[in-house]
Amino acid sequence: MNKLLLNEKPLIVLPSLACKYGLNEAILLQQLHYWLQESKNIRDGYTWVYNTYTDWGKQFPFWSERTIRRSILKLEERRVVVSNNFNRKKSDRTKWYRIDYKELHSLLNQHGQDGQPIKNDCLIPMVNLTTSIPENTADSALEINKDRKDIVGMPFPPIEDVSSVAKRFIELRRNGCHLTDSDYKGINKVLETSMAVNSAVKWLEECFDKYHSRSPKEGIRSFNYCVPYILDRYRESMRNRKNRVIERNKSYIAEDFNLDD
Repeated sequence: MNKLLLNEKPLIVLPSLACKYGLNEAILLQQLHYWLQESKNIRDGYTWVYNTYTDWGKQFPFWSERTIRRSILKLEERRVVVSNNFNRKKSDRTKWYRIDYKELHSLLNQHGQDGQPIKNDCLIPMVNLTTSIPENTADSALEINKDRKDIVGMPFPPIEDVSSVAKRFIELRRNGCHLTDSDYKGINKVLETSMAVNSAVKWLEECFDKYHSRSPKEGIRSFNYCVPYILDRYRESMRNRKNRVIERNKSYIAEDFNLDD
């Protein structure tokens, strides 16, 4: 089976797939791949699944029908997803779908159209499409393989830390129950500094405390708004720590010179 797609739940979206086709499209591809493994519908020598956009919406309640339609269309245009109509009634316009795995095979070499390797620099949260959105952000992320190097090819901050920061941000924001890939990139940028997750959460809370909106309806919507503040506080903390070490070393040196023989 193609190494870029997984066979069991919860669904894990590979960064290489999302970076090439888009996060929404990668999630949809993974779900389609899952159902193709379960399908018994064989036509023209291929396995197919059929669904209306409304039915797809039941599997992706966090997307609008327009988003689903647009994502499927993009995949069809990229020739990764093939659609057809095998319905007995001509009036039935339910579309049938399959994945062109040969088209996906090019990703195995991790090369883009210009011959350059696809960069795994986007942190993609694990998505469990069988649970509610709040569980996607915090709980299901803990089920990811602890050694993510096997998945993404490079070390990322611990997924538990990412989930903790994401969950706290959602609580503080009080608007919406899931984050965008841009939000996760911001969290990744913060935690890549190796700062402790409790420090990241503390400074995140400070950022919300210090924020003064122009109206009650306004508020922090994107995690990236908080990134500069958190990084500034981290750099300040590191400078203070460095100064304490210098002062402590000076005191040790002074004590050495003042020792009585």
